[in-house]
Formats: sequence, structure tokens, C-alpha cells
Amino acid sequence: MTLGLKAYRIMMGHLTRKTPDKKISDLINTGQLKTADEVSQPPIRQDVEQTEAFNEFNKRNPKADGGRMELAEGTIPLETFKKEYSKFKGSSDRDFTNFLNKKYKTDLSVGAIETRRRRAGIATKNPRNIGDTAGFRKEINKFKGSERYKGFVKDLADKYNIDRKTADTIISEERPDIKELPNKKPNYLVKAEKAKEATKLKNKNYLSDEAIKKEYKLFKPKVSGTDKEFLEYLNNKGYKAFGDKPLSVETIATRRQRLGLESKALTGTGQRFTDKFIKEEAKRLNVSTKGTPAEVRKRVLRKRGDESFIKKFGEEALLERKRTKAKENLEKIKADPKRLEALRESKRKYNQKRMFGLVPTELNPKGLLYRDLVENALRYQSGNLQNSHIKFKNPNEKRPSSIPKTKEVKLIDTNIIDPKTKKPKVITYDNVLKHIDDTQDIYGTDSKKTLGEYEKKRFIQENKDLRDAFNAKVNKAYDPTSATNRAVFSPMHIHHTAGRGQNAFNVQFAVATENMQENAFRTRFNKQFKSAKTFGEQRKAVKEYLNKVPPTLEVRLKNTPYGQRETLVDMTKRIAPGLTKRVKQAGGIELGANPFFNPGILKEAFKQIPTPAGAVLLNAGFGVDPRSSIDRASIAAEAAFAPALVKQAAKLGSVGQRIANLGLTPTMAARAARIASPLGIASLGAEGLYQAGKYTKKRIGELKAMSPEQRQQLRAQQEALAFEGAKDGGLIGDKSGPPPEKGPNSQGLPSLIKRVKKL
Repeated sequence: MTLGLKAYRIMMGHLTRKTPDKKISDLINTGQLKTADEVSQPPIRQDVEQTEAFNEFNKRNPKADGGRMELAEGTIPLETFKKEYSKFKGSSDRDFTNFLNKKYKTDLSVGAIETRRRRAGIATKNPRNIGDTAGFRKEINKFKGSERYKGFVKDLADKYNIDRKTADTIISEERPDIKELPNKKPNYLVKAEKAKEATKLKNKNYLSDEAIKKEYKLFKPKVSGTDKEFLEYLNNKGYKAFGDKPLSVETIATRRQRLGLESKALTGTGQRFTDKFIKEEAKRLNVSTKGTPAEVRKRVLRKRGDESFIKKFGEEALLERKRTKAKENLEKIKADPKRLEALRESKRKYNQKRMFGLVPTELNPKGLLYRDLVENALRYQSGNLQNSHIKFKNPNEKRPSSIPKTKEVKLIDTNIIDPKTKKPKVITYDNVLKHIDDTQDIYGTDSKKTLGEYEKKRFIQENKDLRDAFNAKVNKAYDPTSATNRAVFSPMHIHHTAGRGQNAFNVQFAVATENMQENAFRTRFNKQFKSAKTFGEQRKAVKEYLNKVPPTLEVRLKNTPYGQRETLVDMTKRIAPGLTKRVKQAGGIELGANPFFNPGILKEAFKQIPTPAGAVLLNAGFGVDPRSSIDRASIAAEAAFAPALVKQAAKLGSVGQRIANLGLTPTMAARAARIASPLGIASLGAEGLYQAGKYTKKRIGELKAMSPEQRQQLRAQQEALAFEGAKDGGLIGDKSGPPPEKGPNSQGLPSLIKRVKKL
């Protein structure tokens, strides 16, 4: 269904009209307006009645088979079958089948013909019965084997062109002893048995569960009673791991714990925590569960120790202790040539995979943006960002070494296909901003918003004193006297709201620590969502992720935004209040958040004029009730994007249009209005049919995915805005004015009813 401009004007005229004298209930009582259940059904067509009668007959008579009672499809009568076979001069059932199919134009199979011949008691005319039986008898009598293989009789019968039945008869008469011979094992079975024996021989000293229980019972601690001493005890007895490999302490500890064997350690308390407790602590402390249970336990206990140390002495003391231990460990490594060489080899392998330094670029917002895109392509090229939609046009492109070479790099966006070339859209330094503007309906941003976030980053970079002060507040380990620290540490990051690989253009300037935390939360969420087996588990993963992400950080799931962006000043007030004045003096107050997310601007816009944004916020702020005709009408207006409201939004100016049109350009808003408009007319013209229900369900689902705190915050922020801009059907100012004097809806609801098509 499509909703035209004329129909939409009728709808809006009805919503903004002066209240008519007659109520809807009066119209229904007088018969001028009918509900859906009162509409009479058209008579059933004759062809439909015939089809239904035919289908009902087939249901009642399933064996009728289209009129061919007790006769399979394409089968000839039995008497005809016998008559044809008696005259048949062919050599096999296959030849007879081909003969029948050709003569009677049927599609019979060889198996069906053979089965029917046997049931009719007709002997076969297969000439294989008159093969070389003499030669077969001669070879059978010469056979002196002690075993036979599977298919022996069939192969020999085929050799002398006789059938299997005749071959069995001859063997029974001449050499019945052959049937008693055992079957020879196939080669694959012989190989499998040999491999099994070899494995068994190789693992003759394997330490089984029964053996470890027995030996641990016999084990008498002499020094410490630890798993290390038990390992030495087992090695002395010659035990090995599977594959005749040496045992390890980790293997012994893991297997002992799994078998429930209590530690015999003399110098400790043994296992203090159960495996279940360790798993719960790993989840609470965000510790990796990869590796053996012993490795996980070790990581958890170390993290618990750090947690306890921080409570007593503080986080700075823990960092100092770790630095001291690292220095001491490095000195020990330097004193051991083998360990030193192993460390150097490890660093060499790591450095081969690393990309050193940043891509050279112009120090302005556009330059920083393009450098990030080139970094995305480099990460994809090295295998570190496999889901990146930004890639090099030339797969063999090398890392640029200068600013001019960076500008010469050509990229492609695999999400956008060029209609002319049928290939991914090419991005260059010159057209990157236009590309963002052309694809804003896909990536949810435009070049101005994107560059605005990079302007904030450049602002921090240019004000080095502020950067040092922010770093000291955000990063506890930051040392302003260290040149390396000043070069590496950054108090704020460019945060990719939907993930760097999914959307490289929709970005937000965010606190570094919060951005890194969100990255960890999203990684965990992606794993949980992928492994979820039910919708409930998926919803739980989404809820857990959104609850963990700071409310000041915007994130996107399937291009749906969550969270509230901050201005640079508001961000400063939250994380470093003492720097607010310095930020304002340096010009940071001009670097605000996306105006679409600024409640103050929205409120002013909604006070002036009804817009699509006002319709959206009405439902978002107050919720919807699908049983209410008013709610259904407002939902339809919202879904239709209100072409008339889009036109009205143009009065707000360029920025106001983007706000009022839900962040879309006027062109995109008008296009959306034309496409989405059917829903609006459907809810008015056939109110009882609940055509708006699907859209309502989607909106309610989005609200349910939020946490209670997020929903409460959303209602509190939007209640005043929505009511001011959309109450009383969108009428602003005097609500008692006269109805429109011209137009198709000048008479209010009655004129609208006359234009509704009968169902």
C-alpha cells in the first residue's frame, strides 16, 4: 500500500480540524460509518467453489488417485503386461522396461517391472542363465582358498555371465564347503587394527585415570607433597602422557583436581576454592577462561591478590610493585643467556606483526579522518580487522611513508556498490567527505558531524597543557616527564559507535578509558550473542551489554543508537571539573555534541512547529497502546514521516530541518515520506484492521531492550519536548480556530469518510 500526498493531507486535516459536532459513536449508530466486522463479504466466485469441491473430494477419497482407482500412475493393466512379456524377445527386465515405456508412453522403472513380473509368477527371460556355466563349474572345483572376500560369488558369476542365483545353485552342488569359509577382512579394517595395536604399544606407559588414583594413594610425600613432587614420583615409575609424551605439572594438577583427589601438599592448604567458584570469580573479575583449568585458576588467584592489595594500599602501590617485580625479573633474564635469547626471539616475532608509527597525515580534522580510514585498511591487510568495510583498492598497497603518499592512497567501501562499475565505491582523499554525505542514510552521520568529532581531538592535541592535565586525571600511570608517555598516552579517543570494522564514519570523541572498556564489553557481547541458542539468551546479552556501557557513550546495534552524547564542556565537568574553565577559555565551548542530540535545540524547534521528530518523541515519551485509535493514528503519522510536516520543517532553516526531519536531509526526508506513507492512511482508512501493529511492536521491542533506568531517563527528557510540540493533535497556539476553508478535508471527518474505499 502507498499513501499519496492527497490522502495524507486528508489525514492531517482531520487531526488538526475543529472538533465536529457529531461524535464517531453517532456516525456509527446512524449507519454513516461501519466497523470492520459489519462490512459484508462479496459472493464466492464459481471457479473458487469448483476448486474447493475438487479439493474436498480428494480429501475424502485419497485412494482415487485422480480417477485411476487401484492403478499406479502410468502402469499398464496386468493382462496386457503378461501378454506383452510372452511375446517379448528381449534379453532382460531393463530391455522390457524400455520396450513398454516406448510403446505405451509410460515412465516406468526397471525395479517396478521386475517386482511386478515376480508377483505375477512370470519367469525371467534373462539370457544370463545360459552363460558359461561349464567354465564357472571348472573354476569352482579348482578353488583352494581358505577364506573368501565379500562379493566373491557375484564377481565370479559376472566373469562367466551367469546370474547370482544360478551361481549359488552350482556352488551348492559342486563345492558346498565354499559357503562355510570365513570372509576375509577388508583392507580398511586390517589397517585400523594395525594402527590400534601400534597406538596401544606406543602408549603402554600411559597414565590412565585408574593409574593416577592408584599411584596417588601410594604416593608418600617426602619434601613438599606438591604436584611437582608427585610428578617426579610418576616419572620415576616410567609413566607418560598420551602419545608417549612426558607429563607436566599442569597436566597432573588438572587431572588430580578433576578426579577429586585432595592435595597432599605439606606446606600449603591445598585447593581452597572449587572449580565452580573459580569460574564465577573469572566472570566477575573479567579474567580470560582460555587454557587449562589450572591456568585459569592461576590467573583468577593472581587477580584476587591484586584486588586485595589495592584495597589495602591503593592502585598506585600495586603498579609500583609490578614495575619493581618486572625490573627484577628482567635482571634475572639478562643473567641467563638462554632466557635472554628466548626473550629477544619473542620480541622479534611480535615486532614482525606490529605496525610501527602512525600514518603520516595533515594535522586537521579531515587528515585525521583519512588516516583512520587508511589504518582500517592496514589492519584488514594484516588480518587484525577482518570485518572492515574499508579496504585498499590495491590489495598490495604499501604503508604510506609521507603525507603526499597518504593522500594518493585509494580505498574502497565494500558496503557501497557503484551502479556504473558494479564494484565497491572508490574513496579518495578528495571525495571522502562527499562519500559520507551520500551514504548518511546507511552510516547515520554526515561529514560535518564526523569532522566535528575530529575537531575535538585536534583541540586537545593543540592545547598540550590541557592534554597533560587530562592525562593525569584519566590515566593513573601517566608520567608527564616521560617523552614516551607524552607521545603514547591520550586522554580521549575517537570511539566508533558501531565498531571500527562495521562503521568507520559514525564516530564520537570519548574518554579513553571508557572507550577501551566499551571495546571489551562489545567483544564479550559479540561472543555471547553468537553463542546464544534462544531469543531470550540474545536479549539477555544485549541487555547486559547496554547496562555496562556508560550512558554518555553512544553505541549502535544494527544502526540503532543507544546512549547520550556529551559536549566537550560537559565531558570536562564530569571527569575533570577543575579544568572546565581552562577548556572554555581555550575555545572548547564551541565544540559541542551533535545538535540532533541536544535537548535544548530540540525543545525550541518543537515549540515553534510540528515536525516528524515531534511525532516520534510523542510515542517515545508516552508509550503507545495498540488498542487506542488515537495512538494508532499517531503511530501512522510517525511512520509516514509526514510529508506535510517535512514541508513545514523547511521553515526552520538548514540546521532546524535536519533536527525536525529526524537527522535526515530534506531530500532524504521527502523520499522517506513518500515510501513510508502507506502506513499512515492504513490506520485511518481501516482503523479496525490494526495495520499499524507491526510498527508498534517494533517500537515497544526497542523500548523493552532498554534498562529500566534508560527508559526512565528517556521519558523524563522527552516528556516536556513531545508535549510542547505535538499535543492537541499538533495544534500550536490557539486551538479553537476555524477549520480549513479549502481542501478535501474542509468538512472534517465526514468528508474523509466519503473518500474511504469500501472493503
